[in-house]
Amino acid sequence: VSYDMADAVLFVEDLHWIAWFLTDYITGRYYSLFPWITFFLIGIFLGRLERAGRLNWTLLAAISTLVCVAIELFSWGAMAWIENHDWDIEGNWWFAFLRSETFPVTPLFMFSSGASALAIIGCCQMVLKWRAAKQCLSPFIAFGRLSLTLYVAHLMFGFLVMYWIANSNGFPHADHLLNASGLFCTAGVLASSLWLRWYKRGPL
Repeated sequence: VSYDMADAVLFVEDLHWIAWFLTDYITGRYYSLFPWITFFLIGIFLGRLERAGRLNWTLLAAISTLVCVAIELFSWGAMAWIENHDWDIEGNWWFAFLRSETFPVTPLFMFSSGASALAIIGCCQMVLKWRAAKQCLSPFIAFGRLSLTLYVAHLMFGFLVMYWIANSNGFPHADHLLNASGLFCTAGVLASSLWLRWYKRGPL
């Protein structure tokens, strides 16, 4: 099955496997196409603006922060209002447009998470204007330069960790996930720093 934004179930078992695959990747709750391709296109657009010298990181960080806060406050207020009226969220698909949740992906999540990411990137760009900060943060810069490689690696690592936890303990707890995340980030920073000593780009 595949899930849309409102948790409605779209039964696709009787379809050809190619149709099932495309449906899952376009509308699935975890890695649906449209949110991630949107972030990808925004990144390309900002990269071109930066290379053309037309990007003000300070202004971008300020506007992005305001957008993120406004969206989260709106979503929180809307969902609180709905809860106070005892309305059934699951039975009304349009409520999905008032939620700012990661799974399933909603439109407000796209704007909120995108804005928060741009705010963080803008702040990092401002910090890196200081030479001393740039030298201290060089391992983390290397981590960012291998973003595609590490993104794919974190999926593989995550599946292995979850498989190991399921076989040993049966259910993952918050401390397991926190330790695994810390381990991956630390290993990623070290591996990225070593890799970029010999190569200009990551494996992927």
